[in-house]
Amino acid sequence: MDPSNGIDPEALQRVAAKYGAPAEAFAAAPQAPHRPPNAPPEHGFAAPPPMPSNQPPAQHQQQFVPTDNGAQNTAPERNSAPAPRVGRVGVSAERPKMGWQAKLNRYGFSFSKGDDELDYDRRVSQVQRNLRSTKTIMIISGKGSATKTATTVGLGDTLVTHRRGSKVVAMSIDPTGDLTSRIVPANDAAPRSVFSLAADKEITTPEDVGSYLMTSQSGLFVLGSSPDDHSPFLDVPSLRRSHHLLRYKYGANIILIDAGGNHDSATFYAGLELADQLVFVAEMTPRSIAQLDEAADIIRRAPGKYPDLVRKSAVVLTTARLGKSFVDGTAERDRIKTEHGDAPVIHVPYDRHIAEDGPIYRDMLQEATRRRYLTAAAEVLSRMSID
Repeated sequence: MDPSNGIDPEALQRVAAKYGAPAEAFAAAPQAPHRPPNAPPEHGFAAPPPMPSNQPPAQHQQQFVPTDNGAQNTAPERNSAPAPRVGRVGVSAERPKMGWQAKLNRYGFSFSKGDDELDYDRRVSQVQRNLRSTKTIMIISGKGSATKTATTVGLGDTLVTHRRGSKVVAMSIDPTGDLTSRIVPANDAAPRSVFSLAADKEITTPEDVGSYLMTSQSGLFVLGSSPDDHSPFLDVPSLRRSHHLLRYKYGANIILIDAGGNHDSATFYAGLELADQLVFVAEMTPRSIAQLDEAADIIRRAPGKYPDLVRKSAVVLTTARLGKSFVDGTAERDRIKTEHGDAPVIHVPYDRHIAEDGPIYRDMLQEATRRRYLTAAAEVLSRMSID
């Protein structure tokens, strides 16, 4: 037992080992100062010290201020400037909410936030940046990718989780898409399609638009593809009208477009025209990554704003299956960053819940998966103009 603080060091070592705290950090752990048993409380009322007799008036008091060379200067107390905010010590700071620091603080320690939590806070701040207008993000993959729609849902859930009050809508322009089946609906509303919304010529209020949207339990609004309500295949005018209604009539803050695999279709290029940002998705397989490169090359060669969209895009690489990968992840990320104009590359690890290919419950995702979706959302929004 340590007599200075009344805590058994061996017990503390066991607690630190339980929560994975490094030994060097634990050894230097700040603790609450020790007070003698009969010491008065830190916060209370005490009688003021007696005032000396014949004290001169306060305006004539002077204080001694040490100088850099060890001498002393005198200066009127009323003219002394307050200490600058920079360099203050002993001020209150937000306590950690995650990691071993938060767990050990329950035992009387005073650890500050670790690097991992500070990075988490920074990413959340990037996601929460103010946007002056509606932003459209298009999620693209090669043909047959198994994780594009899951990535759309993951990004959408992340955005609504950290951007409280924002309207985030995910819409599918993939004729074979299953976006509405990958969310957990908050009610029994039937899925509707982008085409059906555009075909309604009597929409006059935000509520009219909202009646076409499914709502997930996380708060993501979803508009499905044509097979969801047996509508005709989506055409360019219908896509533009639906996007216009979501933006100007419904007041969506962020619109996610889950694109199809036909990169030569007019609807695909109409989606590109509406997009402010692109997210390329590929599995960690040679075939899927090659298809991602092909899609980026097709868009890059098109005239107009498309090359700039590729340059400022983000790339999400996913591990969709268990087992050994034949892709050198580090080398592939470096190559993609170089060829895609220094695009951020985020790797989403294998997650059994996503691999089940059913509705995605955010709380059932692994913590590592949620963090990578947060990183991806932060990278996308930080590379986007706020105007």
